Amino acid sequence: MTLSVALDTNALVRLLVNDDPDQADVAAALIDASSACFVLITAAVELDWVLRGSYKLPWALEIAAFTAPLRLRGLRP
Repeated sequence: MTLSVALDTNALVRLLVNDDPDQADVAAALIDASSACFVLITAAVELDWVLRGSYKLPWALEIAAFTAPLRLRGLRP
């Protein structure tokens, strides 16, 4: 039996930006191994802040980054 996992900002950034492929692989494996994942609103707000501030993503790419996890098999609304 696996448990639901709350994805934190770090895991989301690593997964979406893939700036550290090893950490991105760990985040992806965590999602695959869990029965369900979810993102707290605070992690979503922090993700926005990191993508705009540190990575200087244009608005269109940030929207794509936010919608990409919705296609993950283990992510639950």
